[in-house]
Amino acid sequence: MKDFRWERENNMDKGFLLNKAVLNNIAWCRLVCHTHGIDCVWRGNLWGMHKEAPSFYPEVITANMDTTMAELEYFIKNGNVRSVKDSYANLNLSPLGFKKFFDAEWIFHPPVTGMDAPQTNWRAITSQQDLVEWTSQSGLADVIKPDLLENESIKIYSIVGDEGISGFIINLDEGIVGVSNVFSIRKYDENLWSEIPRVVSTEYPGMFIVGYEHGEDLHFALKNSWESLGSLRVWGRSE
Repeated sequence: MKDFRWERENNMDKGFLLNKAVLNNIAWCRLVCHTHGIDCVWRGNLWGMHKEAPSFYPEVITANMDTTMAELEYFIKNGNVRSVKDSYANLNLSPLGFKKFFDAEWIFHPPVTGMDAPQTNWRAITSQQDLVEWTSQSGLADVIKPDLLENESIKIYSIVGDEGISGFIINLDEGIVGVSNVFSIRKYDENLWSEIPRVVSTEYPGMFIVGYEHGEDLHFALKNSWESLGSLRVWGRSE
């Protein structure tokens, strides 16, 4: 039987939270693109840009399940679309010359309550010097720009260990907290996914936490009390 306990207590169902997660992710991508001087536009049920997006980011994201092929064709004909984030994994982009890059799952974690102040070495980055080291370790040196440090809705977290830096980014939008760019200096760090909700809930008490992952990170997230909201698919140019 489905457990409605968290839904009753928080007045939020999974379908509603999934839609919020998609819009939160679009807001994050928009901020990243803005720091690169890239203008973004809405076209019906799609968000995207006519220029090439920063590395690891798509040129187009579907905002709901009603996206049409005609809307996608508009961006393809009027821009440089290398990849599309099919937020609900409900489209077939093969006829438009795309192939599947990977499947992933939207995930969420309820706010952590009733906890003492966590004893943690996680810190929010505030200086450009620390950001340079963070982006170097994460492989995002040319992607995450210093301008993001000035945005109050963004926090970039790091923890320094003997082996190096691990980290993640959170963005506040749509009344929820999005988690992205999670990385660990160790190839597989199961503890990371249990620590993130505690760190986020300390900063933003009572707020739901969302993101998306695939592969081992998805496995460890689900193993540590994160739950799936639904599937997404990233498509790329077949050439």
